[in-house]
Amino acid sequence: MLNCAQTSGTKDTEVTLVSHPLMQDLANQVFGLLTVESFSHYDIWKNHYYKCRCVCGVVCFKRDTELKSGKFFTCGSMQCRFWEKVDKNGPTPQRKPELGPCWVWKNALHTGGYGVLRIPGEKKNARAHVYAWTLENGPVPAGMFVLHHCDNRACVRASHLFVGTNQDNIDDMVKKGRNRTARPPVASWVKEEIRAAYAQGGVSHPDLAQRHGISVETVGRILRGESN
Repeated sequence: MLNCAQTSGTKDTEVTLVSHPLMQDLANQVFGLLTVESFSHYDIWKNHYYKCRCVCGVVCFKRDTELKSGKFFTCGSMQCRFWEKVDKNGPTPQRKPELGPCWVWKNALHTGGYGVLRIPGEKKNARAHVYAWTLENGPVPAGMFVLHHCDNRACVRASHLFVGTNQDNIDDMVKKGRNRTARPPVASWVKEEIRAAYAQGGVSHPDLAQRHGISVETVGRILRGESN
C-alpha cells in the first residue's frame, strides 16, 4: 500500500493531495511492454497515475485503470504498438528448427495468412512481416520481396525473413507447397494433432496454421481428409 502525498498550488491557494489509502501499489509490475517504476500523482478526479518505462526506454505515465483494463501497454510509439501485437512463443519451424520459434502476428490477418496493419499516413494496409523486416534492415529494395525461411506467413521475426526477386518468390512458393502443383508432405503426427485440436473446438483454421507453421489452405485439406 502506498502512502504518498503531492502538493499542488496556485498563486492564491495551495492544496495537499494524499493518495487513497486503498490504492494498490503497482511498482515493479509488468504490463505488456511497460514496467511500472513508481506512483506519480493523481488528478482532481482521484485517478492515480504511475510512472512507467517502456522496453524501448521511453518513460510515460499511465492511469492505473488503463493498466488494469488491458489497454495502453506501450509508450504509444508505432514500433512499440507493433511489437505489442506479436507472440514471441510461436511454433518452431519443422523444416528449419535451428531458426528457433516464430514470432507470430496476433492481430488482423490477410486472407492469405499474412499479418496486416495500418501505418499512419499510408493509404494501404502494410504486411506485418514486411514492416518487421524494415525495422531491422531499412526499406525493401526496389523490385524485391520479403519472404519466409520458416514458411509461416504470420511470422514477423526478422531472422526468419529474407529478400528475394519475383522468381525467388515463385520458386519459394513451389518449394513450400503454396501452389497447386507441388505440396511438400505434412507429417502424419501433425495431421493427427490438427484433427484432434479442431475436434475439441475453440480453434480456427488460421490458429492451427500458425501453430504448425503451414498455410491455412493446407489445414483445410487436412481436415477434409485430402491427401497432402
